[in-house]
Amino acid sequence: MRAALIFRYFYDLDVADTADALGCSEGTVKSQTARALDRLRVVIGQSPSLAHR
Repeated sequence: MRAALIFRYFYDLDVADTADALGCSEGTVKSQTARALDRLRVVIGQSPSLAHR
């Protein structure tokens, strides 16, 4: 999940390029990115000090 987020948002790669870089399918990139974003929302929601940064 972490790698998918880094490639998608830090390196600004699209789904196809991220899949190629990680050696996985585009579907895997999409699902792992969605799971990672959901997890971040939960973590940030539990820690108000992080939400305001």
